[in-house]
Parts: sequence; structure tokens; C-alpha cells
Amino acid sequence: MRPRIRKTLTLAALFVFPTFFGCGAGGDDPASVIEDALEMLDKGNAKQAIDILEAYEERKPGNAMIAEQLAFAWTQNGDPKMAAYYFNRLADLAPDRQQALLFAAQSLNEGGDPMGAIAVYEKYLQANPKDAGAAISYANLAAAQGIADKALGAYNSAYQVKPSGEIAVGMGRIYLNRGNDAQAALWFDTALRDHPEVREDALLGELELALKAKQYEQAEDYVAQLKKDFPGSLEVSSLKNAPQELANWRARQEELKAATEALAKAKAEAEKVAKVTSPGTDSADADAPETTSVPMDPNAVAVAADRFTKEDAVAAVEREEAAASNPVIEQAPAAQLPHIVEPVKPVGPLELARKAREEGNLEEAARLYPKALAQESSAAVWNEYSELSLELGNSGQAFAASLEATRMDPYNAPYAMQYLRVAQSIYEPRRFMGELLTMRRRFPESPVITLALARAYWQVEHNARNAGILYDEFLLKYPNHPLYEAVLKERDQLPQR
Repeated sequence: MRPRIRKTLTLAALFVFPTFFGCGAGGDDPASVIEDALEMLDKGNAKQAIDILEAYEERKPGNAMIAEQLAFAWTQNGDPKMAAYYFNRLADLAPDRQQALLFAAQSLNEGGDPMGAIAVYEKYLQANPKDAGAAISYANLAAAQGIADKALGAYNSAYQVKPSGEIAVGMGRIYLNRGNDAQAALWFDTALRDHPEVREDALLGELELALKAKQYEQAEDYVAQLKKDFPGSLEVSSLKNAPQELANWRARQEELKAATEALAKAKAEAEKVAKVTSPGTDSADADAPETTSVPMDPNAVAVAADRFTKEDAVAAVEREEAAASNPVIEQAPAAQLPHIVEPVKPVGPLELARKAREEGNLEEAARLYPKALAQESSAAVWNEYSELSLELGNSGQAFAASLEATRMDPYNAPYAMQYLRVAQSIYEPRRFMGELLTMRRRFPESPVITLALARAYWQVEHNARNAGILYDEFLLKYPNHPLYEAVLKERDQLPQR
């Protein structure tokens, strides 16, 4: 409802401007009234034009042309809320002029009433659900007001009608702000792959995700792409400190590498000193240069033993014959042949741990694996320890061991599969989806990860579109997979996309 003062001013205009409200034919002709109002607008007298138009509206309400001119007159007069009122009235008076609602929404937003604008957009979209441009404007406004669910719904509807990079990036941003990194990554990936016009914004989104996940090497790659293709974009974004953050991380990595190398060198020196000064080594040997030490052929002991045995055996026979021919001479004792025993290599804790696991003694194996890792800290052993811990129900230990295995060998697919098994046991479904997506990037050709992510999108997110995309990819790439028929059935059971 218009303010009472507005009505008073309109009636006063009847006396102030009698030439425009005379009793002649033009006074009741809307076209003539509009012409007079436009003349005032051309002279910059928006207020007078409004008075002329509203006087007619008071006498003969309900004329769509008058409502339209009032809307634009109020816009020129700098009152967007009154303009919105008349744009909305125009849409009511002329059902074929529903576009006026979009002007009403824009005017309300400009006038500081975003929630009113959202309501008007909803009214328009109910009658025009396939207007992708209006849906995007509505989604942008809803997202800015923190109404994420409404924004996502509008973006999804618009993308189905007319896919665009603006929508993909907008969806990515909303999911990123909500902490749903898996969905955010999917939409940023979509923007990068399918919509080159928004590559800059998509790269910024990917960079933010990588920093959040502490995937610093990937983040370095995104920074390099941005600097090369969009110089200056980082400096004016919220991620302007990212290059310095990554430089600090790289410096820490170099320091860690140098410290590790120094520790290894010191350990080797300590072992050499311990070997040289061990009991049974005299000072002359200790002072001998290292180059005089010749490693023994591992076959030398067996060869020497064989030679000694044959020579002593011949000598023993000769002595026995000589003693038999001369009984006066005391018979010499037969030569005692040395018993050569090959050194037995002691069984280490790793072999014992594996044997215990094979025999089903899991508790004993769990006790031995940490000792084995102290001697051989390899990705393979860490992965074995993770598998064993998961069998025993120790998810925390399994997760820590699997993290170490994938850190040491990040592109080993079996280790990645073990990590995902553990992650699924400890993370809630949405967080697990994020881990799945991370591994999907690392192993884009893995049928197991592709299928797992497809199922997760449907079972966790109830997102038939994204699930269908991944199901289709699986069926296209792996037609000979043993699960092909089952996956085909799952895909066909998805709702209409």
C-alpha cells in the first residue's frame, strides 16, 4: 500500500498542474497522459511526471501502461522500492508481462531488500521454471544471503536447462563454504573441463580446496597455472597469501630433507666407528686405511673347507700306512677334520610377524610388526601393519599405518585401496566422499574408485546426476569388468536425470 502522503501529493498536483489534468479529451486518454509524463521526464522532472501518472491512476486504476511508466519514473526519481511496487503491479495487470517481476526483484535488491527480491524471484520462477538466467540471478542472490539450499536448487535447475561455467563455479563455491569438499571439487572440475570461460575462477576454487586439504604440491601447480594464464589474479583474490604459504611449506620440506640426510650420514658414520672400535679389533687394524679391507667372497669359506678336507684326508691315510709298516713307531693320532658349519641367518621380526599372521596368531603378529618397522620402515610393511590392525578392529592404528604407507608411496594403487577401506570405517559418509574424490584424482583410471564414487553420490548425496555420470564412465571404460551387469542395473535404477 502506498503511503498516505503520496496520495495527498498526487491530489495537490491537480491544482498545481491544471494543464495536465484538464477536462479535455487528453485528460482521460492514457496515451496522452503518458506523453505528458514523458515530456516531464525528458526535462529531468521525474517528480512531476510521477504526479501526472499517479493522478490518472487515482481516477482510473488498473491501466498496465500507466503502471509501467510509473515504475520507470520512480526508478529515475531514485526510489527503487516504489519502482518495484509498480513493476510488480504491472505483472499483475498484464499476465503476458511477467518479465516485469525481474525488474521488481532487481529494484528491491538495489533498494536494500534482498529478501523481498528473493520472494519476487520465486514468484516469477514458479511460472517460468525454465528461465535459466532468472534462476542464476535468484541463486546468486540466495547464496549471498546464505540461503544455500535455495541457491543450490536454483543452480541445479538452471544447469539442467542450460549448463554454464557460472553455475558450475557458483555450485562449487556454495559446497566449499558448506564444507562439502567432495561436491565442491566435482563442480570445480566440471568448470575446468567443460567451461573454459570460467577457468580463472575454477582454478581459484581448486587452489582453495588443495590448500584446505594440505595437498601442497597440487596447490603449487594451480598457483603456477594462475600466474601463467591470469597474471595478477591471485594478488586481488582472497588467496593472495597462497604463494607465500606454499613457499614456506617448500622451505620446511627442504629443511626436513636436509635434516634427514644429515641424520642418515651421522648414523652411517656412527656405525662405521662402532665397527672399527668393536672388541677384538687391535689398534693396528683400527688405524688401517679403509681401502685395505677386502670383502670376503661368500663362497670362499665353503671352498677352503673343501680343500682342507681333501688334503688332510690324504695325509691321514699316508700316516696310517706308515704306522702299520713300522710298529716301533708310535702311531700318530688321526687328523681331526674341522666341522665347518654355515652361519645361520637369524629370523627377523618381520618374518616372524608374517608367519604369525599366516598362522592366524594376529595378536602376536601385531606385537611383532612395530619391531619389524623399527628395522625396515617401508611402505609395504606399513601397509601390512594397516591391514592387520584393521583385521583386529584397531581402526586408529590402521589409519595411521595406512597414512604412512600412502605418504611413502602415494601412487601405489593397493595401498590407496587399503587407505580407503580404513577411511570408510572411521569417517562419516560425507567426509569419506572427500577422500574418495582425492583418490579419484590420483587414480583417474581406477574402476574400483570410479564405482565407489558413483555409489557414494547416490547413496550419500542422493545426487542422481553425478552418480549417473560416473556410472556411465564405468560402463564405457570397463565393458569386461566382472561387475558390469550389476553396475548397469544400478545405473538403470537411478531416477530420471
